Amino acid sequence: DKKEKLQGLSRGLRDPQSMINEKVQHLDHLENRLKQSVTNSLMLKQQKFRNAEAKLRPDILQRGFTQNQERLNNFEGRMNRAIAVHRARSEDRLKSVVRMLESLSFKRVLGRGYSIIQDTDGTVISSVSNAKAGNGFVVRFQDGDASAIFGKGAGKISKPQTKSQNNPATDQGTLL
Repeated sequence: DKKEKLQGLSRGLRDPQSMINEKVQHLDHLENRLKQSVTNSLMLKQQKFRNAEAKLRPDILQRGFTQNQERLNNFEGRMNRAIAVHRARSEDRLKSVVRMLESLSFKRVLGRGYSIIQDTDGTVISSVSNAKAGNGFVVRFQDGDASAIFGKGAGKISKPQTKSQNNPATDQGTLL
């Protein structure tokens, strides 16, 4: 009975040799796929290397260097022009400021016949009340300075005579 039962159960089992052969066949298939995958990967890497090698030819590299040098020269020219324009504009602004400064300079006033009176310390004397008799002062003219001393003011200063007072024949009279 046990023997029959064992034989009945063994009929449901597969042959161990066929199972081993099936697994060996599967391993052979996996081995072939792995070999093919390695071969394909190697061929792909070789193709990428050949593409990179083709790009590294001296003439192509030289062309790239030449193009970059041209771009650099173009940028340099543009930069030099921008600097020249900036410099010209700055010079124009500076000249304008210099002209404005010169127009406001007290030396221009001296050029129109005015003078500046300063005491010996360099302080401007702008009022008669600051002019003390016996004190020294400097008169600044357009073309230089002259030193003087304030007097007591007792004498009168005579006005210069005009040509009409010297020669009555040239006197034209008044219009009104």
